Amino acid sequence: MSVLSLCFQTSIYAKDVTLQWDANTEPDLDHYVIYWGTEFDPPYANNSGDIDEGTTTYTVYGVDLDQYVYYFAAKAFDTEGLESDWSKIVSSSGFVPTTPPSTTSSGGGGGGGCFIATAAFGSGMDRHVQILTEFRDKRLVTNPIGRSIVDAYYKFSPPVADYLRNHPFARALMRYALIPVTGIAYISLYIHPLALLFAFILLLLTILYLVKRLSRSRLNISQ
Repeated sequence: MSVLSLCFQTSIYAKDVTLQWDANTEPDLDHYVIYWGTEFDPPYANNSGDIDEGTTTYTVYGVDLDQYVYYFAAKAFDTEGLESDWSKIVSSSGFVPTTPPSTTSSGGGGGGGCFIATAAFGSGMDRHVQILTEFRDKRLVTNPIGRSIVDAYYKFSPPVADYLRNHPFARALMRYALIPVTGIAYISLYIHPLALLFAFILLLLTILYLVKRLSRSRLNISQ
């Protein structure tokens, strides 16, 4: 079962998200369940409860799309209670990484997929992580260069996040390094878009520097 489309209905104070999916053709289909939350990886904090097997749309009311990016997925259940695999995950930003992180690799490092920032700050709900996630969704993935950077990030960030979680000093170093990056991301989002260029440069230089330092540390330990 795959989610086909994600559309929005705007209300005064919040936004409603209507999801539509392909009907499951199994003869013993019993019901569907829609899941959603602010973390990329399942399990999610919210669910729709049982949705009748003849229904292929569901509306989530009153989600705060101005403050958070939400991720949605669906499952089908048969008459014996067996469940399907997760459907394709869609996000309220309209973007899903081409290389989605796995549940096991996200651990403490997923914050809507922001592995390194979440590992450094300790929670996907940390304000710094939320700003960086919003920066990704509203600035980086809206252009080809930004999407390439995000795709590259998903390839190398999980092992770096794992290393940070096991090395407090490296985690603290990364945390302090990300603070100015977060500041520039905030400026880009809320003050002036031209700061995006400086955010690109600083973010890349910071990550390259720290990855190089961590690689040297690993090499020295192995010797």
